[in-house]
Amino acid sequence: MNKKTKIMFECPSFSSFIQNDRDILRRHFDVRVAHYRGKRRLLRFLIGTLKGVLWADVTFSWFADSHAFAERIPKSNGAPTCQ
Repeated sequence: MNKKTKIMFECPSFSSFIQNDRDILRRHFDVRVAHYRGKRRLLRFLIGTLKGVLWADVTFSWFADSHAFAERIPKSNGAPTCQ
């Protein structure tokens, strides 16, 4: 059994270049996406992000902006993050 690295992918939108990056990562890794959709859905986003961070080996956030919540959650296993 080949274990793929699990990546939590956080993004503020699905512009073409973000979609391309997500698709490239999905070819090689197991990817979950947290899509920030504004303040009205913030609680849902934060809960989904927390679950994703706990699941993931690595977190990846497009743009280090207010939506980049995953990097602010400390992980006990010291998993790397990328912004």
